[in-house]
Amino acid sequence: NVAGVVEKSKVSYSIMSAEAELDDLFKSLGKAVYNAGKGEADAELADSIVDRIEKKMLAIKDLRERSAAVRGVIICESCGAENPAASNYCSACGVK
Repeated sequence: NVAGVVEKSKVSYSIMSAEAELDDLFKSLGKAVYNAGKGEADAELADSIVDRIEKKMLAIKDLRERSAAVRGVIICESCGAENPAASNYCSACGVK
């Protein structure tokens, strides 16, 4: 199915882009904390970056769930392993 392949590609690209943005946010947070430690920046900047990191992590989680749905799998909420959609138990950790 061509539409399915296109959707998988779009979601994969979105995940990669969001993960790159997350890496940049972590770098920014490191710089903000370093500068705050030197007394050169305010702590509010670090708090703002932490908030943005949390939002980006939630967005990535949503994208991964969307990717799993497109591929016909589910993600274990306990360990993050992928399982067939019809599974009652996680094949990695055994959680129901």
